Amino acid sequence: MVGTEIRTWLTEQQIGPRQRKVAPLVWTAATGAAMVAAAAWLGSPQIRYLVVTVAFSVIALLVVLPLPSPGRRWAIATGAALGAFCLAAELSQRELGKISEHWLEYRAALTGRGATALLGALLETVQALEGIADQALSVRDSTPRAFDALDGLASAEGERGIVVYRDSIAKAWAGRVYTSSDSQSSSQSSGLMIVTSPFHVALHAQRRDGNKRAVATAVLH
Repeated sequence: MVGTEIRTWLTEQQIGPRQRKVAPLVWTAATGAAMVAAAAWLGSPQIRYLVVTVAFSVIALLVVLPLPSPGRRWAIATGAALGAFCLAAELSQRELGKISEHWLEYRAALTGRGATALLGALLETVQALEGIADQALSVRDSTPRAFDALDGLASAEGERGIVVYRDSIAKAWAGRVYTSSDSQSSSQSSGLMIVTSPFHVALHAQRRDGNKRAVATAVLH
């Protein structure tokens, strides 16, 4: 009984204080090592850096858990942040592994998704330009308000512009037109055209009503 009491007293009075003194030093060293390894992984995502990060993060967390509550709050918060980083890095490492092992399949899938997205954006731009050109034909180009009306049509996102012609003479315009809007034939009723300049590639959509025509443009590149 006496021996048990002595051992308990030694644990609380001697070993406990030693742990409380050493634990912050060990936690600081382990956390610092984990952060250095994490930075190394960000610079060069290799599995060895991730393993070191996880190992030292676990050590830091195990060291700080037995400490009294007031002194471990920030340490646990730091451990939680390192844990979140390790989880995100592990998911990224798996994705990198898949890319490395199945590069041809991954490239084909990525190219397919990119082509689909590009086609969708192009079709959306075509529909928008055709709609702008159709609406521009109804604007009375002989009134001072024609520019304001066209400005509302060309205020959409992207580098877009609209020009209204009557008898091949520009009567009103709005937005930004970086390529010649008179590139399409004045006799052409409607249609699409790719027009280039030394610095831009643009898509043109034309609509015609008698001697009046509207050309809507959008910069593609």
